Amino acid sequence: MYFYKFRSFDTNALTALSNNELWFGKLESQNDPFEGRCRIDRSLSEELKSFAIQRITPKDPKSYNVYFQLTGVHYPDKLSNIELLERGCFQMASEMIGNLNSISRICSFSYYDSSSKNNVLIDNRMWGHYANGLRGFCLVFDQKVLQEAIFESTEKKAVGFKVRYQNEPDELRVSDIFSVNDRLELIQNKTLSGYQIVATAASTKSEHWKHEQEVRFISFSDKALIKYPHHALIKIVIGDKMPNAQVNLLKDIMQSKYPHASIEKMMMRQNSYELKQVAWN
Repeated sequence: MYFYKFRSFDTNALTALSNNELWFGKLESQNDPFEGRCRIDRSLSEELKSFAIQRITPKDPKSYNVYFQLTGVHYPDKLSNIELLERGCFQMASEMIGNLNSISRICSFSYYDSSSKNNVLIDNRMWGHYANGLRGFCLVFDQKVLQEAIFESTEKKAVGFKVRYQNEPDELRVSDIFSVNDRLELIQNKTLSGYQIVATAASTKSEHWKHEQEVRFISFSDKALIKYPHHALIKIVIGDKMPNAQVNLLKDIMQSKYPHASIEKMMMRQNSYELKQVAWN
């Protein structure tokens, strides 16, 4: 499998290439306005229902302020014990997902393997949206080498997955996020880690994006720049509209830092809207 990283020709892209680094940006700053969205199923497990019946006291005025902070409900005595706990779990789960999304970082690629229906490398939209209309370039990585480097650099504080494209977000159940310990206190369920929660929220996107064939890495490391070994990069494909001076600079970087990697060009086919990949002369 190959990972593709489309880039515009700019200082950040050149610096990262020269230093064999990848930028992990905030999940909440990605270009999809629905990024990190998921549905939350409020229904409680039998264990949580039992906890609600035994320990929740919605009719106690002394507890109103606590319940309001947890649920936003002004008059908790109007709800049943179970309804009140459902509201509280939903509120806490929503805040937890929001907090995890805010501290997580993401680095995205497109992928290509034998099962791929199309080769993203020759997709006009990718070159238009992410490589400045053939004025940028695309880095081609060996999937296995790069993936191992990411996990090592983040001290295994990362998870990678292919994005699934569907008509609605995935669902998380509050009963999978919370449980009750021996003292009947509400706790985060240890079987569902923060990685998995964010991965569930970030693993699906609208079908409008399916042409990207995205694979993404979610990291909880505080590192924004991740190193990869030089041999992880096996090829660079340069857009045909890139000015010659910029092409020469890119070639110099590649020959100095990645002499093993091939350099190719992405060109427009005559009399069509298709692209073709050719060796650089």
